[in-house]
Amino acid sequence: MSKYQTKQVKKYGCTVIAVLFTLVYLFPLYWMVITSFKTKEEIFSAVPTFWPSHFSFDAYITQFTVHDGISMFSYLKNSMIIAVGATLISTVLATFAAYGLARYAMKRKQMLILILTVTQMLPMVMFLAPMLQTFNKLGITGSYASVILFDALFSIPMSIIILRPYFTSVPKELEEAAIVDGCNRFNCFYKVILPNAYPGIFACASFAFMAAWGDLMASMTFLTDGDKLPMTVMMYKSMGRYGVNWNSLMATATMVIIPIIVLFLIMRKSLVSGLTSGSVKG
Repeated sequence: MSKYQTKQVKKYGCTVIAVLFTLVYLFPLYWMVITSFKTKEEIFSAVPTFWPSHFSFDAYITQFTVHDGISMFSYLKNSMIIAVGATLISTVLATFAAYGLARYAMKRKQMLILILTVTQMLPMVMFLAPMLQTFNKLGITGSYASVILFDALFSIPMSIIILRPYFTSVPKELEEAAIVDGCNRFNCFYKVILPNAYPGIFACASFAFMAAWGDLMASMTFLTDGDKLPMTVMMYKSMGRYGVNWNSLMATATMVIIPIIVLFLIMRKSLVSGLTSGSVKG
């Protein structure tokens, strides 16, 4: 076998392995979607079916009815408010913090970066109790602000880690030339620095949105008013005390992931560029 044939065999072999891993990874997602279209009888049948024998939209119709006096659109609105608010706060603060770490000399900078990295290794549940006490003293427990701030604070460290290499890679000479031309520090940052960091900013904003959109623990901990609960709580409520309404649960889960899939399809180039570029710069 020639070197070319050996290379082709390895190439096709790696492709087959990659496809198999992708199918295994996506199978739970596929099972979730098809289960949402099954009837209860088919779900609990002795022989599992990999395709619904009769498509049923009852689970989706049920989601659009009122649950405990709250409509599905109210849950959707709450999720959007929390996700957008957390994304804006996280992205703005992380952008300025990453720029400061990249451009200004300060003591213990490497220690600060290490602390930011370590915080990403800690589980979110560790921060719930201390943040609940803090929000109680601030008087914002039970409001959107408590969940928005918690989700934003949890996303900021990773956003700083991703964005700092972008700002480090921008030559200081560009800023100095802009200042000589009459730009102040803010205009220099807005017109010179930010355009070079757009891929990283979009990537950080996307991940912050996805994290806040899928958050359940913070909403269950900080929110007491049912009118402010997000979609993830609606999905949690599908699990009753005496059993799980699987088709309703899967229908709700499918509706929860639709915005994430749409966001990924729209931002996929920025996500890939933001992550790959940030990993090799600075």
